Amino acid sequence: GLLAENGEFSGSIILYAGENEVVFRSIKDFDYAHHYETVVYDTFPPQVSWRISDGLRKSFSSDNQTLSGSTSEKVKITIKTNDTTITNFTSDAGLFTKQFIFPSVSEGSEKDFFVTVEFEDLAGNIVSYDDSFKVDRKPPELEITTNLDEEFHNILATVEGKTEPN
Repeated sequence: GLLAENGEFSGSIILYAGENEVVFRSIKDFDYAHHYETVVYDTFPPQVSWRISDGLRKSFSSDNQTLSGSTSEKVKITIKTNDTTITNFTSDAGLFTKQFIFPSVSEGSEKDFFVTVEFEDLAGNIVSYDDSFKVDRKPPELEITTNLDEEFHNILATVEGKTEPN
């Protein structure tokens, strides 16, 4: 049904979700040739788990971080911060690790980042996750008051102070 007079052919076939076996067959008189292709029509996003650095903190003193995790299949991974792509790479199924750098945060300052991590499989299915992090390169504030002089003649000294929580 798809053959043109010059021997070329073209047409569309319907694929069903999951694995499809496509058979190409050419028949001439009582002889034939055939070719089989298996095509997977994938409608499900990849299964992934991921974390940035140790996965517990939301604030970092360094803009150099590590994305790590695992995926069920080969995926393209994109890390965006504040809608700007900062890195993308491809990972095979299994464990992955990738170093990346938050945009520069100068010493003595801090900046909040809205991060999107996007995983796209070979079929184009995408799953993405959003989170927020802070790069804090400001030293904590520290106030100290004591009753210490250059020469101190008491066995017990009083030290009081105040710093930032956590």
